[in-house]
Order: sequence, then structure tokens, then C-alpha cells
Amino acid sequence: SMTMITVLHVMSGDPMPGRSAQLFYPHIDPLPLDYGKNPHAPDASADFTWVDAMALLHAHRAERQAAMSGGTLLVRPAQSDLHPFYAGGRYTTPDFFAMFGVPLVAGHAWLQQEEDAKARVVVLSNTLAQKLCGGTACIGRNVRFNDNDFRVIGISSDWNPHPKFYTDNTGGQFGNPDQFFLPLSTAVDLKLSVSGNQSDWCKKRTTDDKTSGCMTWLQVWAQLKNPAQVAAYRQFLVNYSAQQKQLGRFQRPASH
Repeated sequence: SMTMITVLHVMSGDPMPGRSAQLFYPHIDPLPLDYGKNPHAPDASADFTWVDAMALLHAHRAERQAAMSGGTLLVRPAQSDLHPFYAGGRYTTPDFFAMFGVPLVAGHAWLQQEEDAKARVVVLSNTLAQKLCGGTACIGRNVRFNDNDFRVIGISSDWNPHPKFYTDNTGGQFGNPDQFFLPLSTAVDLKLSVSGNQSDWCKKRTTDDKTSGCMTWLQVWAQLKNPAQVAAYRQFLVNYSAQQKQLGRFQRPASH
């Protein structure tokens, strides 16, 4: 009984006190009409395609917006006494840190110019930074993930909201905290592995193209500070869906 009460307490907690009322998860449905939805699988329309996520971000209709996905990478420490190990983290866009209030204990997050340039930079969690180079000494150094070097520009506190609400709907909400944060554009450019649901309805395609308009795999969050902004953003989504339907991309009707 105590275990059940503890689980219910964690699941019903507010992961972002003081911010939750301003954070919204938009929803549009790009799935074709003949897409066979599995009632026992995650909803493929809950995530975003690259095309739609980038369209929402570039429209700048919210105070802040971020697109993201999880990933697990092999960390290759420079120290000879540390063996390679796997760490889970987040591929995301610059607004993520300010929107969710991720505290940085040293350095800074990347800028939009670095996102656009697919910069090989990384923000480490304090735990991972301590393991690799004793904490803030990591700033300015390179760390190797898989076969790629990334320059450490920031170190976050061990940020671990309960539940981990910003992940996709495959059960990661109660997983381990993110150990690193990389620019989303860089992760796509390097074809880094993605954790979470990936639903693909592309036809006659042999490569795993994450930038296509027929694969949902990204989560998008928006910060809206008042009811007027919420109403305007909702109408923007309806208009966007209607526009995509006219262009032949979306098959389902736009609705409120």
C-alpha cells in the first residue's frame, strides 16, 4: 500500500511549480487517413515531424518554444582509468533552458546561431561533468560521444523534474535524469540515435530520414503566459493545419 501511495504521489506532483500553468504541448495530426493506429501503442500523432516542428518554431508565435527528443550515446572518457559507458540525454533547441528553468552552475547554453550552424557543443549535467573532469573544469574541454567530439559550454545542476513530463509517451517520464543536452540540429546532422517513439508512414524510402514530413518523433513545447496568448496560439495551429491540408500534406480536417 505504501508503495502504491508513493507512486501516486510522484505521478500527481507538479514538476514545474510556478511554471506549469504557462507550459503547453501543442497537437496537430499529420497522419494519413489510412494510417493503422494501434490502440496498444503510443499515439503517433502525439509527436511531431521535423517539418512541422521547425515550422512552429520558425513562426515564433509563443513566448518561447522548443523541439526535442531523447537519445542515448556512448561516452568515451579521455581518462585511461574510465571505461566507455552509455548516458542518456536530450537533443533540443535553445529555448529549452529558459522555458523550463534549467539552472546552469557554470557556462551557458548555446545560441540560435549555433543551433543553425549545427555546432558541436554540449551542456553536461553536474553529475556527468564531475565524472569526466571534476565538474566546472569541463568548461572549454572536448568530450567524446560515440565517435564525435563536442565542446563543453555549460554545466547544469542535476535537473530532474518528477515526473519527467517533457519526454514522449513511451514511459520515459519516470526514467533517469538527462546527463547531457545537445543542439537538435547537430544530432540530426550526425544521425545520432533517438530514444522514444518513431512512427513512419513514408513510402518507397530506404533511408532513415529524420527531416522528412512523414515521421513523427519530436516533442514540441510552448510557453504561453496568458489566456489571450493561448487562444491566439490555438488559432495559429488550426490555421496551420488547414494550410497543410490545402497543400496536400495533411488529410485530416483542422479543428479546435
